[in-house]
Parts: sequence; C-alpha cells; structure tokens
Amino acid sequence: AVTSAVSVSAQMVMRFFFGIVVSIYFLMGKEELITQFKRFLYAIFSKSFARKTVETGREINVIFMNFVVSKILQSLIMFIIGLIVLIPLKVPLAPLISLIIAITNMIPYFGPWIGAVPCVLLTMFYDPWKALIVIIYAVGIQILDNLIIGPKIMSDQVGISPLLVIAGVTIGGTFGGILGMFLGVPLVAVAKLVFYDRFVEKRLKEKEVEI
Repeated sequence: AVTSAVSVSAQMVMRFFFGIVVSIYFLMGKEELITQFKRFLYAIFSKSFARKTVETGREINVIFMNFVVSKILQSLIMFIIGLIVLIPLKVPLAPLISLIIAITNMIPYFGPWIGAVPCVLLTMFYDPWKALIVIIYAVGIQILDNLIIGPKIMSDQVGISPLLVIAGVTIGGTFGGILGMFLGVPLVAVAKLVFYDRFVEKRLKEKEVEI
C-alpha cells in the first residue's frame, strides 16, 4: 500500500511539472493563436458576432488567469507553512510531504485530503507517531486554508459561490479525473458568465427591470 501511495504521489508530481512545461510552450504561442482565431471569426461571421465572441474570450481568459494565479499563490503559502511546521518536528520527507499537499491543494476543497492520504501512509512506514503529526497538520492546514488563506486570496475573483465551486469540482472529477477537478471550477464560472449572467441581464433589460 505504501509503495503504491508513493508511486501515485510521484506520478502526480511529474504530471504537475509536465503540465507546467506544456503551459509555458502554449503561452509562448498564445498571441499567434489569438490572432489567427480573431482572423477566422471576422472572416466567417458578422462583425457584431465576432466582436462579442472576442469580448467573451477576454472575460473567460481573466477568469482562468485569476483562478490559476490564486491557486498557485495558495499552494505556495501552504508549502512554506508545511516546511515551517514539519521540518522542526523532524517529520520524515517533510519537504516532499509539504510539496504533495501543496500541489494537490490546486484542486479546491478535496485536494489536500487526496494528497494527505499517501503522505500519511508514507510517513507510517518510517514512524507511526510522525504519521499522526502529518494527520494533524493536514487537518489544520485545510481548516486554515478554508477559513483564512483561501478567502483572502480567492475572494470573489472567480465570481461563483462555494456551492458552485463544489459542484464544479464534483462534476469535473466525475468526467475528467484530477485534471477535471482542477478545471471544473473555472469552467463552471465561465458557464455561469456566458449562459446565465448574460441571459438574465438581457431578459431584465428587455423587461426594463432593475434589481
């Protein structure tokens, strides 16, 4: 069980860094892709439709950027806290444990628990009492993140309620696994913006209602 947990954790870390490399290459060619996409829109569709699509694309980009930057900052803070707490307590592989819990924190709500399980199993292999410290740390850092770190950093940048966040994580995880759990929240925010907010705003203007 311990070997399996370590293997899963290692794969998770490798996939994370692979994703970073792919993202960097994608960002390097982003401007060219955007330019070609705009040319295609204006060539095929009306100016009005193309302009609205481009504006919606900018808003979607802001949502994703705010979400990703906020989650990276959260994870960085959690990693630093993990080093400060676990290293003085002489927990085996403290930097790796802090890194795993910080990386899995990129998945809202459920991420740290997913990362804590292999960390606890790994620590039990060295010292069961240290594993208890890891359990206490995992619970404490999750409470701290949910009550203080998360709200302070995320605030209202993504623009959806906690209930929709949970729904995004659950639906994303069902269809896309770990990656789906990460992307589920910004995708729900985008769906809310495009299909709900715009529709409601349009209908209220048509009915001349101000709320």
